[in-house]
Amino acid sequence: MNWQQMNDLVANYYGLKFVSTAESSQYNKVLIHPTSGRPFVIANGDDPADIDVYCGSLRVIVEHLPHFSAPKFTRNPKWIGVSLKSINETMLKKVLNYSLKHFPINPSQPSQEQTVYLPPDDKVNTQYRPQQIQLPTEPKRHTQEQKVPHAPGPIQKMIQSYDYSVPSSQVVAYNFYHQGQMMADYTDQFDAIYELKQYFPVYHDLTIDQLRTYFTWRTQLREGHFTVTSTSYAYLYIYELLNNIGVASPEEGYTKLMTFYDECAPSYHSRMRDLIHRWLCDYVLYYGLDQQKAKTVFAKTLSTDEDYHILLHPAAFSPEELLSVFQAHSTYLKSCLLLKKSPKHFAELLKIVWQQILGLRQTGQLDYFTEAIARQVPTSHRYFTSAVFYFRKTPKLKVYQIDSEHIYHLGPQTCSSMIYYPVKRQGKELNTLLHEVDRLVRKSFHLGHPLKPRQLSPLLQRTIMDGIKEYQRIQEDKRRPKVSINLANLDQIRNDALKTRESLLTEDEKEPLPEPSPKKADSQDQKDESTNSNQSLLDNDETKLVVALLKGQPWQQYLQDHHLMASVLVDQINEKLFDEIGDTVIEFNADNQPIIIEDYREDLEQLFLS
Repeated sequence: MNWQQMNDLVANYYGLKFVSTAESSQYNKVLIHPTSGRPFVIANGDDPADIDVYCGSLRVIVEHLPHFSAPKFTRNPKWIGVSLKSINETMLKKVLNYSLKHFPINPSQPSQEQTVYLPPDDKVNTQYRPQQIQLPTEPKRHTQEQKVPHAPGPIQKMIQSYDYSVPSSQVVAYNFYHQGQMMADYTDQFDAIYELKQYFPVYHDLTIDQLRTYFTWRTQLREGHFTVTSTSYAYLYIYELLNNIGVASPEEGYTKLMTFYDECAPSYHSRMRDLIHRWLCDYVLYYGLDQQKAKTVFAKTLSTDEDYHILLHPAAFSPEELLSVFQAHSTYLKSCLLLKKSPKHFAELLKIVWQQILGLRQTGQLDYFTEAIARQVPTSHRYFTSAVFYFRKTPKLKVYQIDSEHIYHLGPQTCSSMIYYPVKRQGKELNTLLHEVDRLVRKSFHLGHPLKPRQLSPLLQRTIMDGIKEYQRIQEDKRRPKVSINLANLDQIRNDALKTRESLLTEDEKEPLPEPSPKKADSQDQKDESTNSNQSLLDNDETKLVVALLKGQPWQQYLQDHHLMASVLVDQINEKLFDEIGDTVIEFNADNQPIIIEDYREDLEQLFLS
């Protein structure tokens, strides 16, 4: 990372910005904690930037990790130093999130850390004498032995249940989940309203009054009465749903999350909707929800993937569908004169040219799609990042296929996939390519005003011209007159020819003709006709899947190599064979894998294996 990326991250992700303070030097800037008003990050504006981050008691562990060291701008023992050049955005977010969460944020309970200015000896005023500084005592924590005054019984019982023996890495999430289950059905009617401002809010960090305020608001929300409350209370409710606290099933949790996303989240800051959307995607994957829900939360991803799928497989789509993808990713076509004059012919020509360019990929000459449009890269992330979540079980599925281009591999706490990332110069590259297509089409067909050439490789220039020539050849074939032969009169023509032959031959030249064997020919014709009929029921991809399922052979790699989705292919097979079989022939089992319905196995074997 560099200084600008650091600024963008804290501005877009946290809503903060670096400022100068009276205590900082002219070269250093600080991030101010949003509630305590004190610096929790010190940064050097040079590139690569060095930063110090408050890390509390965790500093003794973190400073020994790769890329971390002692702080550079402060001598405070609870800070760590790191060079931005050595870490990525994900790692930096983790450090900042921890710092925000564990920094002393309540001004009425200041940290025991104190900054003391020691002037030079010659400036010391001798009338002052050393005095002992009285530091505030550690806030009292509720223990299992302590009674909490003025707390309803369920709340008091929940507070006393906090388990401090859990390893520190899990203590917050573990206790949040188990305390949440204790309070899943709790309702309250508290008259007062106490505000809450806290990052990563959990029950253990709230006062009695704040707990009662939250549970009263949650009671009203569950009854359908939505009122805007502190943002931290809203996040606490979202954390409950992510952990399936207060819901009977993941499906119900999904419904409530979607309801909150649509009806409640717009009343808070925009980042809340972004986070909920990201968590909904993880929710579908982690709990293995159905494809329809995946299509809803991954709608943007599906749209992008569909565009790239069309670009990679243009033969399977119409010229108009391909054209619409180019229009979505390039601004050049908005002012293309040839497109405005003849959209149908331009779309047909563009498809042929694009297929010629993709052909360079097969011959190893140029992979234009990867170079100029999008690259498939491996990604991995932890489920429910930036939320309080307790991993109490492994995901329901091992693999979740969103579409033909996007497959997630699900681990216990993280998931990975190959994702298409657009090339940064995608728009510029496509504009240049389409400009040259426009220019060479005008030149070849003598249309409109000539355009000035743009910089494009000679290989692509030749390939575009090959596409234009292929388009011209196809158009010429269409213009040729079609010669039709009436096959109904073919038998009569043959009989007339035989009679003419007979009349021209002498008796010696005439030889008996061998008798045809109609039964054998008819049998063979019927067999060929039957075979062709069965093969015409399905296309090649569909047939391969059916045969593989019938023989118990692997099919996954074939679908992956041909960028096919099992669910889509199965739907097509069931639809095409419905008239022949009269019912669905393939279904998905509990592991979301396609299987042949046994009632129709014999019918399918006769159709495709005999």
